[in-house]
Amino acid sequence: MSELFEVTVDWLLNGREENAGRRTWYYPHFSYQSKKKIGNLPLVCVGKNAKGIIAVGLTARGVIAIGLLPIGLFAVGVLPIALFAVGSIALGLVSAGGIAIGGVAFGGVAVGILSFGGLSVGIGAIGGAAFGQFARGGYANGVYLAIGDVAVGNIALGTTKATGRLYSLVAENFSAVYGEVAALLKEQVPPLLKAFEDFFLSFLL
Repeated sequence: MSELFEVTVDWLLNGREENAGRRTWYYPHFSYQSKKKIGNLPLVCVGKNAKGIIAVGLTARGVIAIGLLPIGLFAVGVLPIALFAVGSIALGLVSAGGIAIGGVAFGGVAVGILSFGGLSVGIGAIGGAAFGQFARGGYANGVYLAIGDVAVGNIALGTTKATGRLYSLVAENFSAVYGEVAALLKEQVPPLLKAFEDFFLSFLL
């Protein structure tokens, strides 16, 4: 057992090892690699610095990675970096977490091209406080279009307060002004952002 778990016999019996009169605590270093491999990577790898198709460890690299600092296609952990990342601070094309940064981000604080969160920042932002080219939220600050309880932007539509440089409206329902707002946006929004324009206009219907 001592050799298998790479610990001393003292540790197995007492949970510690006496070393020159001082107590030093030892913890076993556990690692596992499945015999089945895909390419030269094990199907499953568990260990401090795991690398495999499914990797679990402090630092883990794999298609599916789980750990403190996982990197992979799908990653879950404290600080995941992946195509799809879920964690405390998540960084990925699609990310979700306490703080999420990515193409599409969901989180308490979300920063992304399209972001959803308590505090949301992006080209398109939806959240309690939303800041972007297009914003929808309790407080919405949008360069082109802001829709919210309090709205600030070139076009501002608010249920309580609206401050717009080109157009403002305070109302409960904005469907009556859909055509007018769409015409104003068509004049100012670059073609590259057309998908965001259409998506945020849908909130008026």
